[in-house]
Amino acid sequence: MFTHRILIASPIRQTPSILREFLASLSELEHGNIQVDYIFSDDNLEDESSELLARFAESHGRAVIVDRRTRQEEQSYDRDERTHYWKESQVWKVAALKDELIGYAREGKYEHIFLIDSDLVLHPSTLMRLVETDKDIVSCIYWTQWEPDTMEMPQVWLQDEYTQHRLERKEIIESAEKQRRVKQFYAQLRIPGLYEVGGLGACTLVSSRALEAGVSFKEIKNVSFWGEDRHFCIRAQALGFDLYVDTVFPAYHIYRSADLAGVEAFKWSCRELHADRRAPVAMDSMEPNRWYETAEAMWAYGYEEAAAVYYVRFLDSAEGTSAQRLRACVQAAVCFELLSDPAREKELLHNYLSEFPRPELFCRLGFLCMQNAEWEEAIVWYKLALKSRPGADIAESPEPGAWTWQPHLQLCVCYDQLGQYKLAMKHNELGLELEPDHQSFLMNRDYLLRRLAETSESQATILPAGEIPEEAYVSRFISAGDAKVGHFVYELPEAWWSRGYEYAWAAQFARAEDVVLDAASGVCHPLKFYLNKAAKQTFACDLDPRITSREAILEDIREHAGERSRREFDSSLLNGLHLSRADLTQLPYSDKQFDKIFCISVLEHLEDTVQLQALIEFARVLKDEGLIILTVDYPNVQIERFMKLMYVTRLKFHGGWDFSIPQDAVASSRWGTELKCIRLLLSKEA
Repeated sequence: MFTHRILIASPIRQTPSILREFLASLSELEHGNIQVDYIFSDDNLEDESSELLARFAESHGRAVIVDRRTRQEEQSYDRDERTHYWKESQVWKVAALKDELIGYAREGKYEHIFLIDSDLVLHPSTLMRLVETDKDIVSCIYWTQWEPDTMEMPQVWLQDEYTQHRLERKEIIESAEKQRRVKQFYAQLRIPGLYEVGGLGACTLVSSRALEAGVSFKEIKNVSFWGEDRHFCIRAQALGFDLYVDTVFPAYHIYRSADLAGVEAFKWSCRELHADRRAPVAMDSMEPNRWYETAEAMWAYGYEEAAAVYYVRFLDSAEGTSAQRLRACVQAAVCFELLSDPAREKELLHNYLSEFPRPELFCRLGFLCMQNAEWEEAIVWYKLALKSRPGADIAESPEPGAWTWQPHLQLCVCYDQLGQYKLAMKHNELGLELEPDHQSFLMNRDYLLRRLAETSESQATILPAGEIPEEAYVSRFISAGDAKVGHFVYELPEAWWSRGYEYAWAAQFARAEDVVLDAASGVCHPLKFYLNKAAKQTFACDLDPRITSREAILEDIREHAGERSRREFDSSLLNGLHLSRADLTQLPYSDKQFDKIFCISVLEHLEDTVQLQALIEFARVLKDEGLIILTVDYPNVQIERFMKLMYVTRLKFHGGWDFSIPQDAVASSRWGTELKCIRLLLSKEA
């Protein structure tokens, strides 16, 4: 005795290989005491597909085939292994075919019509599950990579044309928040259950109540949304019907021919999904093993926020094997890292440190310290990791590198940041013995060899107090034979063609007892950071408003010197540094405040009158016995004209001068005119 009748309906224009799988899945549908009839709109271009439909109807009975075949060229439907290409006319042709099928269901007094696209393969329990939801309009979910190598997306949405994140009216959100909300929606749909949505299609059970109310796919003229399913959903909502998606038994979408290879695996998974899955389980009612399995699934799908929730819930249960709990702890920490939530990551790791005093946790805590430039504390954690000897434990490790090479790599970075290059090289070589082909170790070796060479060079160039060579006091063109540093606080960009020479010369004049000013210092330029370490007190000013923002300075370092320099920058060099936004013509400092004033490659960018005002201000804030350390670009600054400005401001060369241009003068034509760099050491007239 049948309880009620359902019409399974599909408009079909399909290749034989895909249609064969679709029809096979219809044959395997469970329907209990439900009478199932079939109706197909045959819009096929291939005779073999039409023959498959005819054989299905003959073998199943209770099937109607409506011939809607056409050979008109304009009706051709294009698709390839990348995507499908719909014409507007084709969309509304399909809409008309679906409405025709709805008409059959309405006239036949069916309790439901089950509208299915012909490129789907269904779980055998799909129909019974959808009926059990007792909803007027409900779809079975399926997931599709709409473009190759992209994230799988569901055929349902929350708002508008295909918006898959919740958005309040007039609400504006950043792209990161949008992505977070999308992943929340996807994560929810991966949990077996029934959920209200804003749009659906392609695999939908519609009740007679909705049919009689007038649902249809007909175009709504004042709605510009593309696709007949959008118009169906808007009309259904306007008629008072909520829309639902059921995710208990997902269908499989053969979107492109290559997806046929996955059909057998899908059928195997269908056999694994037992009937008890029809009763979705709320999170609070789940067994701990389900929390772990769900967390792993969320991680595999790339839903970090949802994965973290389930991993932590599993850990809190105190259940599971040691290997599962360790993986859950590490994976939850990784999720928090990806979610940019270091506070929760640190709390989690400390909470489970007593249960897992292992290198995986030590290394993660060390990396958190590195992100805050806490190099010494990071070293402690990585040394703890090295004290753990690899044994049987490493076999169950989710991060086996934490037991071997990873601590050496990070210790190399930490010691480099602390200027302890020999120790950095030591750990790099120890790590390289364990991972001979690891690119980071190989690159670090080259870098550290340069750093060690440059350190010895700069130590010979930037001398202790009282040991400045006489030649350093001579104002002249900088030549290629002069001392040069390639790393000065951080690796200097290649575009800064003269800075390595300028900094090597200028840095000699900083003394531990000095109060110094870096005038027009630039936002990220490193001289002020060096001076802050070398001098008693350091002031720096620039016209750029970002000069007073620590975050802006770090970002400017990243922009000009690269992400590695930004990441490895010792932010403690900002501590105690007096930063001001100021114009060189109106310096916000007291008379005779500074022992030394540094101004590197700035004045050439100023008009003569502004240069004069800047020199007047330099003379005002400089102590009587102080020095002004300048570099300028020639010919943008002409020496004869500049000497006249010096005369007006009662400044003089401090030491000898020689402005003949040497053959090996440091030069660059990067900006058109060839520029050469001049160093100038000035002091006040008596």
